Amino acid sequence: MLSRRQFLIGSTLASTPIFIGIPALAQSSSDIQKNIAANRAQANELLSEAAEKAPAPLPPDIEADLLFREYRLRQSLYYDLAPLSDEELRKHADPDFSGLIEQYLKYGIEALPPEIRIRLPRPLEPGQSKDCKTEDTLVVLCDIAFETLGISLDRSAIMALLESDPRLSSALDEMAKAVSTKDWKYVAKLADSVFEIATSAEFLARLVKIVGRDGAKKILAETAVKLVPFVGWVYLAILFIISVKNNVNRLTDCGVG
Repeated sequence: MLSRRQFLIGSTLASTPIFIGIPALAQSSSDIQKNIAANRAQANELLSEAAEKAPAPLPPDIEADLLFREYRLRQSLYYDLAPLSDEELRKHADPDFSGLIEQYLKYGIEALPPEIRIRLPRPLEPGQSKDCKTEDTLVVLCDIAFETLGISLDRSAIMALLESDPRLSSALDEMAKAVSTKDWKYVAKLADSVFEIATSAEFLARLVKIVGRDGAKKILAETAVKLVPFVGWVYLAILFIISVKNNVNRLTDCGVG
């Protein structure tokens, strides 16, 4: 019975997908809660390292190391959660993310997806030039944020979303200032705000009107893969920081830094 216990690695770290089957291990509810708390703490340590110690742009070896450690940490918690029933999973979810769980139910998303994977958001490959004269900073940051959440949007869709939600524009404007001063810790904190806005019921309803229901489902599915209901935004924030640092030249072209 491997439907929930098969894992896919699909990234620059592996040329072909690797499936790993794991046995179901019985653990008490208190043990699982301890494991969730420990995993969250370790993930936040990795986020601090990516934000405060890693250079920008990231050398390939440091990027690969951060990516692999992010995956292995997330994988270890997935092992603990995979044997649980849907009812048990809801009991272990963070109450602060009850609204996100409601969106899962509305859009038909599993709280724990059938596979776990690495997906590094790459709105622009490092070293690749791009004329940024027609882009402003908020569009670039918004592009990176939604790539992190699993969807690619064109400029017109991004502009429509920015115009439709002042909260998103305000958070990204504050983030642009933090990027310009290289306050990466604050950038990571603001990423949480952006992700919270982008997964709210109100925002998803606007997103559906602009890009369709599949766009909302992709975002929600990506939050499930990153185990957001259990540990919060930390795994998404790690990938966001990596992507922003990889695109620091693109942001510089747009007037940041």
